[in-house]
Amino acid sequence: MRRGCALVTALLLLPSLALADSDGYYCMGPGFVAYEVSLTGDTPGHWLHVVRVSAANGIVRLQPIALPEFQVHGMTCRDVGVDLDGWTARHSISLHQDGRATLTSTAVESSPKGAHQQNLGWLARPGVADISSDGFHGEFQLVIAEATRPTSRGLERFTVTQIWRRTRTAPITRQVTAAETLFVGVRPSERGE
Repeated sequence: MRRGCALVTALLLLPSLALADSDGYYCMGPGFVAYEVSLTGDTPGHWLHVVRVSAANGIVRLQPIALPEFQVHGMTCRDVGVDLDGWTARHSISLHQDGRATLTSTAVESSPKGAHQQNLGWLARPGVADISSDGFHGEFQLVIAEATRPTSRGLERFTVTQIWRRTRTAPITRQVTAAETLFVGVRPSERGE
């Protein structure tokens, strides 16, 4: 009972955390990373962000794509698009070479199965993944870093997610030549989490 009261109190004190904890689902396709977020404040709405990578153009962020308001339960990248699964609909985005995107929605009768549930936001797991591109292997990487520090109230958890472009020199000395930040966040967590 005490733990349940503490959880309710935390949710009341941190409403933005309660609303944003499952944002940040992502997937990677050939030459791009796509991720979704729901925002309040200056730019309210539900958005799909797509960041393309290529040897010729480097890291290029496309214009955000407006999505219907729904809880994402998984997403899958295709060669030229992204499927986002909710409980009652699948929203498919086709990505065109000229930077345009088209959205089609299809009703579904059962809960989504088989969609990826990787997260680059609050629920992210630290790690590094190569993004397939027309460059050399490992030129572009999705990097999720996490650190914690003790405070008088427990621990703070820091998460940073970026796309890195690295040089073609020897593997040990590869340098990061460009970076695009996808997510930065700090949140309190319980000790031992």
